[in-house]
Amino acid sequence: MTSNLTSLTNIHTLSTPIFISQPNSRQVKAEKAGNVKLGSEIIFKDVLHTPTFKCSLISAQKVGTDENCVISYLCHSRLHTKDVDWSR
Repeated sequence: MTSNLTSLTNIHTLSTPIFISQPNSRQVKAEKAGNVKLGSEIIFKDVLHTPTFKCSLISAQKVGTDENCVISYLCHSRLHTKDVDWSR
């Protein structure tokens, strides 16, 4: 999810808006989605545009699934990914 519409490419309007529940019990409506490129190799697909959010959020599970990699959390807020060959 991101509030930065300019970071999205291939933007499309959702056929049905998605409501995102927040910890404060309020809901935010997402009506658009698109792709976000991170670095030279990773592309997040179907990223929701949430104009009222103050930050962007990513799902480590979705990144691991979409990019076919394992996500490892390391000390000092570092994130490490490793490609996985699931064919074995």
